Amino acid sequence: MVMQNGSWGLLVALAVTGCNAILGNEEGELVAATGGSGGATGGSGGATGGSGGATGGSGGATGGTGGATGGSGGTGGGNPNAAAADEVGVLFYRKSDASNSLRWIKSNHTQRTATAYSWGPDWTTITSAAKLAGAGAELILHSAGSPYVTTALSVGNDTATSQKTNANFPGSYELATKRSDGKVMMLNGTTGSWITGGWSTTWIKEYDGTITLPSSTTFEHFHRCGAPAAGLSSFIFYSTNDTLLYTRIFGTNFTTATQMAVPASSHATCVGANENFTFVYASSTGGAKLYSASTELTSWGASSFGAWTHIVNLRSGLTLFYRTATGEGVIGEFKNTAPYFSQLGAFAPGTFPTGMDIVTAL
Repeated sequence: MVMQNGSWGLLVALAVTGCNAILGNEEGELVAATGGSGGATGGSGGATGGSGGATGGSGGATGGTGGATGGSGGTGGGNPNAAAADEVGVLFYRKSDASNSLRWIKSNHTQRTATAYSWGPDWTTITSAAKLAGAGAELILHSAGSPYVTTALSVGNDTATSQKTNANFPGSYELATKRSDGKVMMLNGTTGSWITGGWSTTWIKEYDGTITLPSSTTFEHFHRCGAPAAGLSSFIFYSTNDTLLYTRIFGTNFTTATQMAVPASSHATCVGANENFTFVYASSTGGAKLYSASTELTSWGASSFGAWTHIVNLRSGLTLFYRTATGEGVIGEFKNTAPYFSQLGAFAPGTFPTGMDIVTAL
């Protein structure tokens, strides 16, 4: 474990194998993962749904049969912590005490614990970056607290193998995502300053700059939304409960922002197999809308999704909904055609660790 004046950062290479196609919900049901006693617990009630749904039907998804925690073992040449071909890694991390857990999750809503890491507290962002040789994937951990130290640590499933350190990272960034080429893009949502680059033997900056923020706006949501052309990445910028969402294209600099009117929401993120859809969701009502560029594809009425604290795009359209207070979740798939979303299963309360601040896919 590396520390520098109480602040430190890691780049973690975690082995992840290739994935199979995700199977849809056989009933063709829409997700409706609600909280409370009948929510997405996968136990007694499952997700109850609301009156809406993308197809205008009368019900939501049933929530599956339970938050299965088992699943078959990995295929890592004898290493039980290695990922199997049909598993995807999700890292849960709590800032206050560095509690963390790497889970392998399947589309059939089974999951198992891979490992936990000896990291320190107070990471601000944890971002999946470029794939490594073979089955690896990089995670870049950044602390926004001065002196903005960043360290690169490579591990394979559960074993640390190498480490890189940058003790003078140039700035504080509360938000991070990745470009379409796997390089990392970091943003200060208060000042509009940004930096992008990647790792070799140390951090290598490619470009930096500052975007102009809308008046009195602080962005809390910053995600890549597909690649409009070779060498380009599209990003969304959103402030919680705002009624405008902003999109910019990046090549070597950000383009002027385009605006899109949206309902006041708690979350705005990018979903789908190519991260080409914008999903806008209000945890206070459970309602949501799905957009392709500025075109609304469908909407879900109040109580259709319930109350979730994290929405994580995993891969190939697979998405995880997580509630930090209870450790429960729902897994589903966003598709390119109506009804656009199918719930695949539910994870009961306590399946995942509670109180996690950061949930990121490998």
